Amino acid sequence: MNKEKKQGLKNPQGKGQSSVEQIVISDCPFCGSGDTFCETPIMSTQYAVICDTCEAQGPIKVTEKEAISRWNFIIPR
Repeated sequence: MNKEKKQGLKNPQGKGQSSVEQIVISDCPFCGSGDTFCETPIMSTQYAVICDTCEAQGPIKVTEKEAISRWNFIIPR
């Protein structure tokens, strides 16, 4: 995964915000961290939400909006 974060996809409070329609990225459902962001894996045109704390990765989707929506749908443990 490309560890370089894109500007505008993460707010200072830790909760990520998408540049697409300002969708808020939920806290990590696995560890509870708010240090989440959406990125494009290296050499890919698809998106996934990543937790910077536990390195969990959400489903890979074609659009940033879809990736964030699926991440937000994961039921916390």
